[in-house]
Amino acid sequence: MEKGGRAIIRKVKQQALKADPTAMRLCVERLVPLAKAPNTRFRLPAVETAANLTEAISAVTVAVAEGEMSAQEGEAVARIVESQRRNIEVEEFDARIRALETTPAPAGGRHE
Repeated sequence: MEKGGRAIIRKVKQQALKADPTAMRLCVERLVPLAKAPNTRFRLPAVETAANLTEAISAVTVAVAEGEMSAQEGEAVARIVESQRRNIEVEEFDARIRALETTPAPAGGRHE
């Protein structure tokens, strides 16, 4: 950039002023900071069992409705809760399979 850097910047600026969309995007990206969602403090109820899921999603919904967190933040937290739901389902499914595998088969050799 030492050689010709200023000329490149001037050229991009000129192209942006001529409504070149790529040049305009480059300039705007450097001039306007990216919008970032604020970091809201939110205490999510423990989500350790399937029964906790409803409470957690309800808490997120209330926080968004009352303006304690933005809709985008609520959506992000809801995705985390959804991920935890899948983890709980996998653990419960695994426990059921293990229980079936360790239960002796009834006479006749089949589980029903």
